[in-house]
Amino acid sequence: MNPHGIGERPQRSAEYAHLCATLLRETELTMCLHKKALPQRDAALLILAVGVGSPKDVREVKRLGRNSGLPEIVRWNISDILGKPRGLAIRLPQGWCLTSEGQRHVKGLDVIPEKKARGWLLPPETCAPLPPRLLTRV
Repeated sequence: MNPHGIGERPQRSAEYAHLCATLLRETELTMCLHKKALPQRDAALLILAVGVGSPKDVREVKRLGRNSGLPEIVRWNISDILGKPRGLAIRLPQGWCLTSEGQRHVKGLDVIPEKKARGWLLPPETCAPLPPRLLTRV
């Protein structure tokens, strides 16, 4: 380990992890999904917004949907639904993740509580650096 931290990638702070985890809570998902009639694509994207920082595999997406009052989600082809609208979600080895464009799209659905809409768009880990106050050195 370099004692000066030069050339090392800084670790994300606990504050950043908390922001990612609380954009939409699983407990709020039910109300968001049923606030208005949503097409399959928008419902699946909204499910990906739960804990937006962590990728979700198809089983997890279906579990979240079923637990939030969408029993028909078990018959949906989640990979097809999320793969068609290019640029809103990406498939990683760990599962599906919302892109920043996908986050904007979900925010535009106007179903997320207002308190969660503020500060919604966070820079993806691979795209833009975070402000120094959100970075810590290890």
